[in-house]
Amino acid sequence: MRFDGTGWAKVCGPLLDGASAYAPAWSPTSERIAWTSDPSLSGHRGVYSNLAAGGDLRQVSGAVVAGGDVSGFLWAGDGARIAFRGDLHQDDVNELFVADARGVGRLRVSGPMPVAGLLVVGDVYGFVWSPDGAFLAYTADQDADEVVDLYVTDALSQGAWQRVSGAHAATGDVKDWAWSPSSDRLLFRADFDVDEHPEAYTVAASGGAPVKVSGPLGQDGHVYQAHWSLDGARVVFGADLAGTNTFDLFSAPSTGGPRTNLSNLEAPGFVTNEVRPLPAGRVAFVGNLDDWQTDELYAVGLDGTGLEKVSGNVPTGGAVLEVKAH
Repeated sequence: MRFDGTGWAKVCGPLLDGASAYAPAWSPTSERIAWTSDPSLSGHRGVYSNLAAGGDLRQVSGAVVAGGDVSGFLWAGDGARIAFRGDLHQDDVNELFVADARGVGRLRVSGPMPVAGLLVVGDVYGFVWSPDGAFLAYTADQDADEVVDLYVTDALSQGAWQRVSGAHAATGDVKDWAWSPSSDRLLFRADFDVDEHPEAYTVAASGGAPVKVSGPLGQDGHVYQAHWSLDGARVVFGADLAGTNTFDLFSAPSTGGPRTNLSNLEAPGFVTNEVRPLPAGRVAFVGNLDDWQTDELYAVGLDGTGLEKVSGNVPTGGAVLEVKAH
């Protein structure tokens, strides 16, 4: 539909009374739109797509078992394919699939799930396309029930997955992750050494040993956020190094090396999750560097130089709540 209200088209096709279309998302090329729906109230929610002007309604996710549903989808960057998570082969066992945006050639791209007794027990939890659209990274308890690892799979091949989070203690899990801008490495947080005390790691997308980029932490230390720099050369992470309620912001080389404290807080201090990497090797962040009661906006070089307050003086007790970087 145009901004003046003209040119609208119903793209979801006929729906039975009580049925709905959920989570509509444009393709990156704006040619098609996808959504999830159970249009006939069959008890199975699937992924559908259509041209933006209508006229090419497709069921993308294909056939499902009794009780099966799609629980999330993401467009590939070229708009040609859709990845989706669902229990399509076995009820309550969520796996990762890829299909053409017109519903052709569905592939299961996650690996086989573990079996406990007579039951298949694993699940895919989250997934993200690589920036170049060639691969998907996903988290799953695919090797051991309730032990969440990170995997990379070829988006065009079945059985081409591999675990990239490496060997670790059975209590450890991958918490969150992100692709590097060049699609060659992954950054993730995981509590591999001390349960519920995550640290930051990077690993080559092709596999190999993960590198702990956050460096050594004290007994109660943990990393609470991690980001790529825009060029992928460094990572930026927030950490309380020793469990002293001093939540500083650091940077380190993406393949390992000395970390640099970017915020240098005094206890108690906190850099919030509003962290945005910037061009020219800088990062913007919100923290209470000058007054522990007041969250203000700062920018600093990834080498720790050039720290400046860019929000002006916020009244005591006030806060910068959100940061947008363009």
